[in-house]
Amino acid sequence: MFYILELAQLLLIVVYFVLLHFVSPALVRKGDMVLWWLIIIGILLCSFALSIQALQLADGTGKKRITRQGIVVLGICYVLLGLTLFLYDPTINPHLRVVGLSRAWIISLMALFGWVIYAYKTLRKTK
Repeated sequence: MFYILELAQLLLIVVYFVLLHFVSPALVRKGDMVLWWLIIIGILLCSFALSIQALQLADGTGKKRITRQGIVVLGICYVLLGLTLFLYDPTINPHLRVVGLSRAWIISLMALFGWVIYAYKTLRKTK
């Protein structure tokens, strides 16, 4: 079951990029950028829910346990991931380019990787 949840995560990533390529331009032409942003939020929430389920099953004992600390760490990861996606988004990025922040998504992505490494080291010490 754990591997099925991880494959679903991978499928969500593929869905995001397919929608980014095919659906986003059509929605921008129609002026429905808010709908596109809601789709991104929906993908992030589905991915967050799948991650929590995967963490519960990754315990290996069969007990569904996840600590509050694990949920907080995962939540911060998804907030940083959402920030990165919205800064990278082609509907927002041109407006950032005007003020010289078109590459701000790279800083957010570096913060995400730094947080994942810090969280991994911290959580590993507590076990």
